[in-house]
Amino acid sequence: MISPTLPTTRDYVQNHLNPMTVTQRVTAASIKLGGIKPPQESVLNGYVSVLDFSSVTENEIFLTGIVSESFQSGSSLKVSILWVPKDTLTGLVGWEIESSFTPVGASFGVSVSSTLHQDTLANLTLHKTAKAFLVGGLAGDAIAVRLCRNIDIDTYPNDARFFGVEFEMTVDRLGK
Repeated sequence: MISPTLPTTRDYVQNHLNPMTVTQRVTAASIKLGGIKPPQESVLNGYVSVLDFSSVTENEIFLTGIVSESFQSGSSLKVSILWVPKDTLTGLVGWEIESSFTPVGASFGVSVSSTLHQDTLANLTLHKTAKAFLVGGLAGDAIAVRLCRNIDIDTYPNDARFFGVEFEMTVDRLGK
């Protein structure tokens, strides 16, 4: 019986796998509020933490992190916002995402802005926005994200209750 020649290192096997999509979720409960325009903290059903983004005053949160070392070069990082309207009124909710990538040890560059619009659909179900594409990040880069409700383009007259965000990326190997 002839045995096949197998690769000798784990990295060889991982680097030759098909790319995989992984999702990282950041919940409202895990976000430390700060800055000068934070949203209000609320609790739904006695135990679900949400952040109420006002329809009148711009609120904002900031997220920072490091892009996975397994991030596939040339792909984009995608972000979706999970939220629910406060009531059954209808309108359009506008979210704005500003992001900036930088190699560790360098200064943050100019941020890039994306706007997401989503109708409340007159129901209280959980909404997930279409994905915004954050372009320009490389494996190991630091990322800074500012998220706000853009009240200038918004027509929904009440709070948008923020549950969290999902970051989706393509990785080319298993690991960190």
